[in-house]
Amino acid sequence: MPLRESLVIVSKDEMLRRIHCDYLEMPDLQLSPAQAQRVWELDEHTCRELLESLTEDGLLDRGRDGTYRLRPMEPVASN
Repeated sequence: MPLRESLVIVSKDEMLRRIHCDYLEMPDLQLSPAQAQRVWELDEHTCRELLESLTEDGLLDRGRDGTYRLRPMEPVASN
């Protein structure tokens, strides 16, 4: 019987980059943890860990409704 699906192992850093890039490509994107799990095909624990890591790094914000969104860029002060 032929194998229909292949197992792809992706590093944590690669997944962090992918998630961040998706948010950069769609700046209005707002996902709940459950939605993010489906979008990136992740288990609950891994998904929350990655989203929290991006939040701690200042790249995402978590809203009061629990959704994650791209953190607005701080304006650069001009002299």
